[in-house]
This record gives sequence, structure tokens and C-alpha cells, in this order.
Amino acid sequence: METTQPTPVEWHAALLKVLSNPNGVLLSRITYGSLYSDVVARLPAGTRPDPRAIHAGIWILVRQGLAYLDFVGDASGGYRFDAYLRLTAAGEAAANEENESPDNPDIFFDRLQRKVPDASDLVLQYAREAITAYRNMCDLATAVMTGVASEAAFLEMARAFDKWLGSSPDSAGQRFRKVLNDPRTQIKPIFDAFRVAFETNNNTIPHRLKDGIETDFLAVFTLLRIYRNDAGHPTAAVIDREDVSNHLRMLPRYLQRLYALKGFFEQ
Repeated sequence: METTQPTPVEWHAALLKVLSNPNGVLLSRITYGSLYSDVVARLPAGTRPDPRAIHAGIWILVRQGLAYLDFVGDASGGYRFDAYLRLTAAGEAAANEENESPDNPDIFFDRLQRKVPDASDLVLQYAREAITAYRNMCDLATAVMTGVASEAAFLEMARAFDKWLGSSPDSAGQRFRKVLNDPRTQIKPIFDAFRVAFETNNNTIPHRLKDGIETDFLAVFTLLRIYRNDAGHPTAAVIDREDVSNHLRMLPRYLQRLYALKGFFEQ
């Protein structure tokens, strides 16, 4: 039977599930290949990963803070000891969580791409950088990259909105067009002008696209921008890891709404 290599998403998820054993996995089981067999059993039929990829994946989990080695010595004072590979609390949460979790970085990014298929390469590049920074415990960098991904997607939607308004928009639309096309204008004035122009010209926008936009779009944009500014300037700001994790979780739905609006404006 011909076999194929599983995707990193598939074997990463399978490895987490195997390691979620409450008793941990004895180091000798890893050495003699039993762990590999357990991972393969959880993969789709016909797939078989390179054993070296699984062993490298173990150290990726350790580096991410999702797994650790627990050494157990001989209580009698002898030289015999055992070592167990166990999941940390974050690792257990990642193994048991079925929905999007940045603690499962490959799975998270894969689902983000599937949920937002129209996202540009630029937005996906910054989203990937944010997830990579999170994986490597760089929370300040995560906050910055998440904010940049948000702003890049917003500007794409804003340019589509400008074209949708047409050549003779009202005064709110004219002001929005002026600040949008001024290269010296920072993101907040563009965002503020967009809000006014959107509220003035949204009568023909379908209800499903504008319903709840104040919380699903406007509030999230502001939150991510503030955290990006705090993290990106030498203010000695302390960014909590739980906060950046929650912000990454917001990203798929937030981008969905942005690109749904952009798609409408481009019809």
C-alpha cells in the first residue's frame, strides 16, 4: 500500500493527543519507537511520517512550553532513574481544545486560511509572523504583528469602500477619500473618517454585513491597534500572554467580517 507524508498539522495534532496521557510517556518508549507507532495510529489511513520529524516535533513542543521532561530518580539513592515526557497545562489545553487555539499554531493558521480564503498574501504573512512569535513566547512581537495584520486587512477593505462610493461621494465620503489617499495620514484618522463615511452611506449595505459591526469590527480594530502601539514603542509596557492569545483568537472572525465587506464593495 502506497503511503504519503502527513501534513505538519496532522502529525502535530496526533502527537499532542498521544502525549495527553495523564501518566506521560516513558522516555524509553520514545527511544524504541513505541511513541511513533502510537502517533501513526492516530493519523489518516495511508499516511506515515518520517520518524525524525516526530522526534523533532517533540523538541518543538518543549520549546513552545507545551511539553517537558519529568525525571524520576531512585528513592533508595541508587543511580537508576526514569524520565517521562509530559504535557504542561498549556499543552493539555492545546491537546483537548477542538476549536482554534494559537497553542496549536499550525492547526490555527490552517483553519484561519480556510475561514478567510480571500485574505491577501500580505495579511497572511503578518498573521503567520504573529503566530510564529506566539509559538516562541515573544508576546510583544505577537501584539505588534497581530496589529499589523489587522491594519493591512482594514486598508484593503477601505480602498474597496472608496471605489464603491464612486466619483462623487458626500462630504463624509470626500473627507474619507482625502485622508485615505494622503500618504502622511496615520491609521487612526483613516479609521475615524471611515467610520463616519460608513455610517452615512450604509443604507444599501446588507444587514448581515453591518449588523453588530461596532463590536465585531470597530471595537476589535481599536483594541488591536492600542496593543500594537503599546508593544511597538519603548514604553516598558507589559503585555500579558493571555491577552495576546485572546487577540489571536479574535483574528479569524474579525478578518472574515472585513473581507465580507470588501467582497461586497468589489461586486
